[in-house]
Amino acid sequence: MREKYIKNLNKNYDFSKNGFNVILPKIDSDEVSICFVDVAEERDNYCMLDKSTIFYYIIDGNGEFEIENDFISVVKNDLIEILPKQKYSYKGNLRMLEIQSNPFDENEVHEYKKYN
Repeated sequence: MREKYIKNLNKNYDFSKNGFNVILPKIDSDEVSICFVDVAEERDNYCMLDKSTIFYYIIDGNGEFEIENDFISVVKNDLIEILPKQKYSYKGNLRMLEIQSNPFDENEVHEYKKYN
């Protein structure tokens, strides 16, 4: 019965990219996706999603988000909302819960180099 409601959070990262590591638990939803993001350095890319709103809840640590050229300091218990088509990046020493308003779709994710 427990397995029906409690999702296994694998302790291994599902993938790593420049500046962050991700655990993507398998959930039974076609309407939302969640993942845990660990950040230990600055991302060297901006990211933008076509149709999803993303919420980042800061579980631990502190850092900075850059959203559409606005710089926002973040600390534990902050909740950040990023709307579709907003270009963003983050840096710091952060452990975050990411909630995305649609299932994760790599085709809607666009990355842009920060530095030439």
